[in-house]
Amino acid sequence: MSKRKIKLFTISSLSLSLATVSASCQGSFYRQKDVFDTEFSKDMFDYYNQYKNVWTKINKFIENDSYKKYYLDNYKKIDLITKEWKNVVDTILPYMKIIENGDQEYNLELGYKTSTNGTFIPINSSIKGADLFNELTDKPVGKEVNIRTNIGYISILNEEVNNIISDYVKDLKESKSDSLFKSFYNEFDFLPGWPLFKNLKNKERHRYQSLFLDSLSKKYSGMQSEYSRKFFDSQKVNIDYKNIRGITPEGNTYHTHALVNLWYEWNKVVLPEVDDSANGSDKRLWKGNKIYETVEFFKKLYKTAEQVKKDHNSKLILRFIKNDRSNNSNINYKEYEFETLFDKFILSLVDDKEKWNIKIYPSDLNYNDFAFVFKNLFQELIDISAKIDFTIKNYKN
Repeated sequence: MSKRKIKLFTISSLSLSLATVSASCQGSFYRQKDVFDTEFSKDMFDYYNQYKNVWTKINKFIENDSYKKYYLDNYKKIDLITKEWKNVVDTILPYMKIIENGDQEYNLELGYKTSTNGTFIPINSSIKGADLFNELTDKPVGKEVNIRTNIGYISILNEEVNNIISDYVKDLKESKSDSLFKSFYNEFDFLPGWPLFKNLKNKERHRYQSLFLDSLSKKYSGMQSEYSRKFFDSQKVNIDYKNIRGITPEGNTYHTHALVNLWYEWNKVVLPEVDDSANGSDKRLWKGNKIYETVEFFKKLYKTAEQVKKDHNSKLILRFIKNDRSNNSNINYKEYEFETLFDKFILSLVDDKEKWNIKIYPSDLNYNDFAFVFKNLFQELIDISAKIDFTIKNYKN
């Protein structure tokens, strides 16, 4: 065999070997890619099913308004209480003014009228007219929170709890929700064929996959912020009652606190706790409760009214006397019978004025179960989304 033939044979053999190796490597590459794609697809489906299971639990909780059983009855009771209180405040409001120099336009005296000629007689009791005025004004002296502020806080908190729950549940039920948690879930229904989109041609496949994966990662990146803003803020300890509802420059209102934070506060300061070890049928604990503080304050006033009736066979009168520093002999004043003024409010709070049994009872349902849905289940969604995002990043790299 000539050297030329040997050389050509060697080159041909080498080319064939390289082609065989190249084809083998290429085949190995595609096999590895198929394995990688299969693992990626499996992981995505596993995490999606985890997300779907948690999302189904949330949907089951909010569907058919079953979540309202945790609070609606007491919300309505407290709403009635605060509306009756507003009626009281509106009645006496003209006589509660503070003039420019900080003085009261009217002073308040407690007393009764004689049965003979109806003369007003001031009484000497543990609760003075000035003290009661200081509890009824919106500008108390020597204290930041008085009875009026207390009930005002109850009203603000009660209304905001109902509003924030209603707003967020309504949004979660919407097909086009503002929530990233729902739109993240909807991505899996919006683009069929995920995550590999083998149902499409190559060009479309890569475009749709890129859109799908990028959208999931983008939505995940905003979930923690939405969670802290809407559902539970672990950094916010106290409720700012003065700014519980924000107002934009355009005059629109928005929620300034997270739902679960408000939920805990509402249950702590408005509803009683339960002591299962307590004797008797009433196991309610009222420590630190704003409703209880309000009832105890008015209970003392009603005892004063009872004493006036017992001692003088008369009714307790609230007399607002105008501060007139002139020598005008005509005294400007306004009088209210104490019980006529406050009875509807008090009887919205308690069953009667003898036993003073407060009408507010804890729900038969555990309020922590309500919190669990919006605090723990939404946190689970974040955790699962983090795994999906990590899987996407690994796949892209």
